[in-house]
Amino acid sequence: MPRAKHILAAVGVVVLGLIGVAAWTLRDRTEEIPETLEEVEIDPMSLRIPDEELPELALAELKGSRVLLMLEDKDSWQTLEGRPRNRAINRWILPDDVRAFYITDLKGFELFKGRITKIMGSFRPEMRYPSYLDFKGALYEGFKMPRGHSGTIILDAAGELAFRHSGPLDEAQVEEVKGLLEAREPPREEAPDFVAGDLSNEFCRGKVCVLAFLSAPVKRSDIPGGPGGFRGDREEGFKKFGEPNVRLAGVMERTDGKVDRDAVEGVIVGELEGFQLKHWSTTPSADEARAAFKLPEGEDALVIVNKEGEVVLRESGLLRFYQFGTIADHVGVDEIEDGSQEHRSGGPPKESSPSESSGKE
Repeated sequence: MPRAKHILAAVGVVVLGLIGVAAWTLRDRTEEIPETLEEVEIDPMSLRIPDEELPELALAELKGSRVLLMLEDKDSWQTLEGRPRNRAINRWILPDDVRAFYITDLKGFELFKGRITKIMGSFRPEMRYPSYLDFKGALYEGFKMPRGHSGTIILDAAGELAFRHSGPLDEAQVEEVKGLLEAREPPREEAPDFVAGDLSNEFCRGKVCVLAFLSAPVKRSDIPGGPGGFRGDREEGFKKFGEPNVRLAGVMERTDGKVDRDAVEGVIVGELEGFQLKHWSTTPSADEARAAFKLPEGEDALVIVNKEGEVVLRESGLLRFYQFGTIADHVGVDEIEDGSQEHRSGGPPKESSPSESSGKE
């Protein structure tokens, strides 16, 4: 018995220690953004981020290219400070000599490194650019970035600091980043003549029109989240939402009740079962419209036509999470939840309001 008591006591100490570490790790570490950011004292070319799943990110090896570093930590993710920048970067076409990276600062989370790396293994393919996990805090510390805020850094081809900003970017700053990177907007073209259910060129004049082409029938019970939705553990839900037709139907459902009904119309082409749509219409087929938009046969596809009658988005296959922001902007909604985290609770996660803080060198 004495030995058992000692073992229990030791276990208790370990558990309390882990609780203490977790509490310390999860505390709010948001720092105030100074009017002028501290001067960078180290050579940026000396910074490196090792990663268990990606090649080591060594800035010195990127010399000769312009480099965009998009920094976040757990607190800035909560406030969505990086949203304006991320949506712009995910929409733009970057020149071949620009290398872009997402960096998530996880200093203090080494204890959970294996679990976090495993989770990120699922999300990395959903992002447009490589996403690195910085468990040492090398970039926040090296570039003197206040913690708790999104950070945006651009290095020129010589490896010199060309832009450094802490906090959300305003419209002028987004345009400055665009100019430094020589990024451009995706090309637009006039929509071809089409008819898909109630939608046509005439019907869509002066409105945004969304056309979703399903490759196979989708049931409401296939969609993670919400009443009657898919039920399973997190990995099962993520895998289910990785089916192209399920994801496309889910995106349409999540935008259905949010759009301005006077400004946006939409049609889902294909078979749906168990859905209760508030605004989008449905039609079983629209082969001529699919052909008119030059969409691959047998693939899921999404087309968005703006109010000027221009095709502003045409995607086939699996929609990736980074594209959700572009879709949201085109149809005028704030956000499209990806559904990967709500299939167990039956409801979407709550969203924090973006911080008003900003600071620039």
